[in-house]
Amino acid sequence: MHLPIEKTWDGLAVGPDERAEVRVGRAGRDWTIEVHAPFHDDPPPPQAAGSCPGLWTYEVVECFLVAENRHYLEVELGPHGHYLLLSLEGARNIVRRGMPASYRAEIDRRGRRWHGSITIDGDLVPLPVTHVNAFALHGLAPLRRHLCFWPLGGGRPDFHRIERYPSFMAPTVAAAGAAAPGD
Repeated sequence: MHLPIEKTWDGLAVGPDERAEVRVGRAGRDWTIEVHAPFHDDPPPPQAAGSCPGLWTYEVVECFLVAENRHYLEVELGPHGHYLLLSLEGARNIVRRGMPASYRAEIDRRGRRWHGSITIDGDLVPLPVTHVNAFALHGLAPLRRHLCFWPLGGGRPDFHRIERYPSFMAPTVAAAGAAAPGD
């Protein structure tokens, strides 16, 4: 599945210098998520690469995999080799964090882009996955940018509005740049 990140959280188109893409797939029971994104050169987290609490406050691309019962896996990937997996039951209700995964990231400083690829044990993904969304965050406050595949509306960025996510197999999910209903 291809999830192009081409809009702000409230549905405005972004320029090519901010567009990212997320690809979600399965290989047997494992899940893979790949990111291709612009490198904005925000300061990296201070700890060594690997699982990183609070990664959402840095330059990051996120993918949410949501099951019918509102359990979901939040996958956060950073350009410097940091990642974070959060298991949630209902919006913002974290029940497990910091699970291990195989992640690698590479920065192309000349091209100002980065690529990341993570393999996630299938036991960590709530099944059946029925809804997905992807996000990219960069910049420092007050100029922080919140971008997304599927805009969620509302008065501020809130990526945990999972009831507004598109269906995992909906034709519009595969279509690049599809507009969210009501946006």
